[in-house]
Amino acid sequence: MFTDVVDSTSKAAQLGDRRWRELVQRHDQLVRCEIERHRGREVKTMGDGFLAIFDGPARAIRSATSACEAVRQLGLEIRAGLHTGELEVMDGDIGGIAVNIGDPANTDGSFEAAGVFGNQMTDLLTMEGDYTFHFRAEYRESCRATRELVWSLHVDVGIDPGQTTVTTQVGPSGPGGSKQVTITIVPKDKHGNAVGPGRPDDIDVSGAPGTHVTGPPVDNGDGSYTVPGTWTPGSGSPPGVVIGQPERPPVVVSDPKVKAPGCFSWKLLSFLLLLVVIVLVILLLVT
Repeated sequence: MFTDVVDSTSKAAQLGDRRWRELVQRHDQLVRCEIERHRGREVKTMGDGFLAIFDGPARAIRSATSACEAVRQLGLEIRAGLHTGELEVMDGDIGGIAVNIGDPANTDGSFEAAGVFGNQMTDLLTMEGDYTFHFRAEYRESCRATRELVWSLHVDVGIDPGQTTVTTQVGPSGPGGSKQVTITIVPKDKHGNAVGPGRPDDIDVSGAPGTHVTGPPVDNGDGSYTVPGTWTPGSGSPPGVVIGQPERPPVVVSDPKVKAPGCFSWKLLSFLLLLVVIVLVILLLVT
């Protein structure tokens, strides 16, 4: 995310060096607060602008919008440029094509005051949450007109079993040869983002074949959920759970590191018994 104060040169000339410097310091405090509040990291300041990075596009958008609103109390308007992409870290600074595209200096002056704009963002809505979009267009020919549109939506990501991680702690044996297990799942979407924390009531968990869930999932606060249960090793299936989501098909996840005993031992025993019977029959025939 890049930010830049609109018409800073003329404002600095009007206020003088000392007052302008004081105003920029207050501007920096407000913008820096919004970056930190939305879990961003300040890379550097550039005169009256900031360069910051975020771990998700939604937080970057919220930070840019909040920063635009915050500095208005100072009589300032800022522009914010956003772009997603891979970065190159170079001695604490960042570079790469994503940085060059996001820089408002590369938009041919198309950024209007208080605008939050960016080039096309692939997979923009990759994080769960509420999104609000504000579109504004101005037309200046024979007359000046403004059209505005605001819309909001909620994004609820789907759990991808290929990205979800499962670990199992196997406890003591129980009735019928079963074992007590504690299954820890980290549900993730196809982008690798954790679903949660704070979503235990939205995740319906039941036992996979051979596993019986004995209690509700417990939110560990770090994106993982712990599920108590029992597992029957003789079922032939590893311990696992079925995760249901509203308006989506359930997904089955299991711990590949815990192997259920296969039927090879039973096949071997049957073969040996059959071999003993054949030997006995031959001996009876011979004698």
